[in-house]
Amino acid sequence: PQKPDPWDGVLECKTFPPKSMQYIGKGEYDSLKVAENGATRLNVWTKSTKGKKPVMVWLHGGGFSSGSGNDLACYSGRSLADKGDIVTVNLNHRLNVLGYADLSALGGKYEQSLNLGMQDIVKALEWIRDNIEKFGGDPDCVTIGGQSGGGRKVSTLLAMPSAKGL
Repeated sequence: PQKPDPWDGVLECKTFPPKSMQYIGKGEYDSLKVAENGATRLNVWTKSTKGKKPVMVWLHGGGFSSGSGNDLACYSGRSLADKGDIVTVNLNHRLNVLGYADLSALGGKYEQSLNLGMQDIVKALEWIRDNIEKFGGDPDCVTIGGQSGGGRKVSTLLAMPSAKGL
């Protein structure tokens, strides 16, 4: 994963990003739109950009092979942001073979291509650490949670040295 290209000013986002390309069965693909360089896509909800509110990061289910941050209405962070006055974030990341194949033995540009889906989530947590204050969030008060496979991703993150402190 790489840092996103920087932009100036406010980036207005009114629609959800495309899902990560993944196999969903019967030879069909969930999406033909793949983020350039496997970029993680974040959705952020906040009631106000003032203050330092707690941050909740929600990881979607799908058993590491399917799903997205906007698959189900219950994945939306709007209610938590409005009623709980916290900043909520969910995200899309690489899944299935694109997210979890080990290509590191190929060397070169593939040397670090192991568990890219989890590396995408770590990159998202780094972005949150570096940028969430602009949305009224406290980078020192981040909680991660998830449903089904998202809960397993939380457990995996707890064992990853690169996620420590994020």
